[in-house]
Amino acid sequence: MNKWMAVILTAAALLVFPANTFASVNAWQDAEPMFITVVTIISVLTLIGFVYLMIRDNG
Repeated sequence: MNKWMAVILTAAALLVFPANTFASVNAWQDAEPMFITVVTIISVLTLIGFVYLMIRDNG
C-alpha cells in the first residue's frame, strides 16, 4: 500500500513540477536577494539534517 502511494505522489509531483518551474522563473528573478539566501540556507540545513537522520537511523 505504501509503495503505491509513493508511486502516485511521485507521478503527481512529476506532472506538476514543470508548470511550477516555468511559473517561478520570473518570481525568483524579482525576489529579494536576502530571501533567496535565507531559503537556500534553510534548504541546505534541511538536507543535511535529513541525511544525518537517515544515516543515524540505519545503524
